[in-house]
Amino acid sequence: MADEPIKKRRGNPAFSKKKGEPGYIENRDTVTGQLARSKAAHEVVSIFPHVEDFQKVADAYFDECDERGVLYGEAGLALYLSEHNKKGRTVTLTVLRSWYDGERCAYLQDAVQMAYLRIQNQVETDERYREKGMVTRGIFLQKQTRLGGYQDKIEQKNDTTVRIVHGDSVDDSDFK
Repeated sequence: MADEPIKKRRGNPAFSKKKGEPGYIENRDTVTGQLARSKAAHEVVSIFPHVEDFQKVADAYFDECDERGVLYGEAGLALYLSEHNKKGRTVTLTVLRSWYDGERCAYLQDAVQMAYLRIQNQVETDERYREKGMVTRGIFLQKQTRLGGYQDKIEQKNDTTVRIVHGDSVDDSDFK
């Protein structure tokens, strides 16, 4: 062992860990929670670079729904955001939900959650959800995590295992 050369580690020790391992350091912006990048790069990548841009389009969606007498919805909001953003990019339900959860574009999280609250408020208060055939729709919408997450019954897990041990007195005739 004394004859083996000592190997020196090269490079930055912060990069020696892989994602998910203890000690891994990811370069994230402390305010937005997004990977750190320049403000210009951030504006190029983001569908809505500013909260105000998102808020303006979301408010226009709700106003248009009110004018047309249409119920608000998560899919309708995503479609409207897709059609009316300056970059012309598609906003899928997955993207909208990641904004809600703060996984992407964390600076939009509060505004997106307020949009969902507005949808939830309509589900809870609009008389159209009390009409025949719409009651169940309202209930199922309110069970959605982002629209209330209500539960009508709590199901308990039953992790009981039964082990049956047969003695010497059991034979095939007992199972006929």
